[in-house]
Amino acid sequence: EINRSIGRADRKSQVLPLTDLASTIKAGRQTNPAMRLKINTVVNALNFADDLGDTVRVFSPDKWKILRVLPVIGDELAVTDQEFSVFLDRHQSLQSIISAEDNSDMVESYIMIDPQGRFFQSALDGHGYRYSAPINTTGADTAFRQIRWQAAKFLSRYVSNPERLAA
Repeated sequence: EINRSIGRADRKSQVLPLTDLASTIKAGRQTNPAMRLKINTVVNALNFADDLGDTVRVFSPDKWKILRVLPVIGDELAVTDQEFSVFLDRHQSLQSIISAEDNSDMVESYIMIDPQGRFFQSALDGHGYRYSAPINTTGADTAFRQIRWQAAKFLSRYVSNPERLAA
């Protein structure tokens, strides 16, 4: 029900059973033993009290990215600092694979393009998105300069010294 409530279902309101997902991952690993798996979990008002440890262990991912829901239009799914912290603490036994991102880590650190071909960024204040002009009419360089993007924040997810590379 939580997956349906947060939009993780198909058009017929069906969710992928975890057993089917586990079988698909197992088949993928058999086909490609070097396959790496990352699981993303967005912590929100509907799931912050859940213990996902056993489920994550079943899939045995290389990385578990835990993101705090970023209010964009409203804050009905928002969680407090304490709720996000408690969720992370509950899963401390998986710390070796966890990569956590709070709202301040996410804003202006992803390069996103919407269906209209515009770069866009979430506003940290929860008041929607900021958009560039369409890339196909202004060119990528001009459109990209119309949004804020912080290279150091982006690089911090992948390298140990992002400031050096961003300079």
